[in-house]
Amino acid sequence: MFNGPPPLPEKILARVLWLAKMEGNSVVLIAGGSAMLSLFSADWLGVVVGALLVGAGVVVLRGVKLLKAGELRGINWLVRGELVLLNLILIYAAIMLGKLVTGGVDALVSADTRSMLASAGMWGPEQKQLFAQIYRLFYGLLAALSLPAALSLVVASPADRSVV
Repeated sequence: MFNGPPPLPEKILARVLWLAKMEGNSVVLIAGGSAMLSLFSADWLGVVVGALLVGAGVVVLRGVKLLKAGELRGINWLVRGELVLLNLILIYAAIMLGKLVTGGVDALVSADTRSMLASAGMWGPEQKQLFAQIYRLFYGLLAALSLPAALSLVVASPADRSVV
């Protein structure tokens, strides 16, 4: 039920800027931390993806800065940053699912972890099958939940963006 007038454009802009700033900072912080952890464990794919995600977060923050300064091109920075972020998530999920297909479950778990689990009787065919199902579910959901957001940004017209 409608209880009052719609929010003013200034309030909408303030909400968009706050949300974009929170997201950009969160992406930079989490992706930067993940890239550092990946570096320490010699996971080069994680380092590259983390660094690219940090870049996407910086692009979003640049858009926030431009919009706060009154420059409308900031909205393009925001949209491009989101597209880069979402595409990186989709590509990463596809790579991780591809690793399962090409190398199987054993290729995803380190030799030390496999031997430890096997010695405890926890790395049999049933556990491998469960691991593969959870792995597919996780990366499948990651891609499935990211895809609608990416598509909505791609099909959004410049007129839709001008509301902000």
